[in-house]
Amino acid sequence: MTLGHVTLDNPVVAFITDSAGEMNLMWYLNLMKSPNDTLKKIKSTIKINQININNARFSLINKTKKGSKIPTDFNDLHLSGINGIMEEFLIHDDTTSFNIYNLGFRESKGFTVRRMNSEVVLTKNNILFNSASINCDSSILNINHVRLVGDSSSSFRNFTKKVRLDIELNKSLVNLSDLKYFVPFVKDMNESVWLSGKVSGTVSELRGRNIN
Repeated sequence: MTLGHVTLDNPVVAFITDSAGEMNLMWYLNLMKSPNDTLKKIKSTIKINQININNARFSLINKTKKGSKIPTDFNDLHLSGINGIMEEFLIHDDTTSFNIYNLGFRESKGFTVRRMNSEVVLTKNNILFNSASINCDSSILNINHVRLVGDSSSSFRNFTKKVRLDIELNKSLVNLSDLKYFVPFVKDMNESVWLSGKVSGTVSELRGRNIN
């Protein structure tokens, strides 16, 4: 199936994992299964040439987890004012890919992305951003690639400890005022640094190479 141009005005998307560990998305997907789906895998392709997103909201809530010690809680994440353009949106089997242009949003604790451009590939346990440029409130990031890898889809429920990051950062301007939403001990700092290099590991145990 191929669509040419789609516009989404004020869409609201919420992925919620209840106290029993069941995500609402899986409930909806199970409703849409036909009886034959349990007997064979249906291969399909969906393509949309362009999607315009206007004033969207997104929530990611996991009720099995306690509150985070950092301001931006990936188990209670709320994004608003999401605007941007997606092109070459393609779903084929278990892989989704698209290009993002001029994406902007604000997280409920204050972290803001003013503009983001990137190639994106989503597979069952991996998220890949290629050739990404991100303008935050005070930082400008030029990223060759960011890869998020989990052992299984359930790994993303414990993002900071079970999802491995592989980041290659080209020369970028990083302001500590933007990092305070992810690294609490820099909350009172407002210094900038030019930075490049490679970072890998989980959020709770990151390691750097060739850091300049």
